[in-house]
Amino acid sequence: KYAIDKGTYYLRVSADASRVYSLNMSETAWKLQAGKKTSRKKLKSGTWYKSYMDYPMKNTTYDYYYFTLSKKSTVKLTLSGSCGSGLLRGTVTSANVGGKYNKITLKGINKTKTWKVHTKKYQKLPKGKYYLRIAKDTKTSNGYYKIKIKVS
Repeated sequence: KYAIDKGTYYLRVSADASRVYSLNMSETAWKLQAGKKTSRKKLKSGTWYKSYMDYPMKNTTYDYYYFTLSKKSTVKLTLSGSCGSGLLRGTVTSANVGGKYNKITLKGINKTKTWKVHTKKYQKLPKGKYYLRIAKDTKTSNGYYKIKIKVS
């Protein structure tokens, strides 16, 4: 499973012997929903947000999100999707905690994982604004993902 830009693609199959082959393909449209750093996408608790990173994108191309806590809260992030090559990495930062949480990763096909976002000092995050960045680890990394935040 790979994330590719829209367009026409051709597949060539050849064999060294007479054999029967079966080829299946499925297509799912994934719209880029994350914003640039200057126009981040707001994450709302319980809502899925979908995006992708494909091979032609530079590994300095990022998806940017943010969320705001009105009180001290437990924050869980769920990342689901497929990464055909390399991995995608998420990092949460905030001026309120003076650090970052960068353990969010997606590697492999059809994976789903949830992280409780915390710091060394805080298990529940203090009120304030938090920023999330999703990045490719290498130039050849590619995949699609959906992300959901749960605040309690």
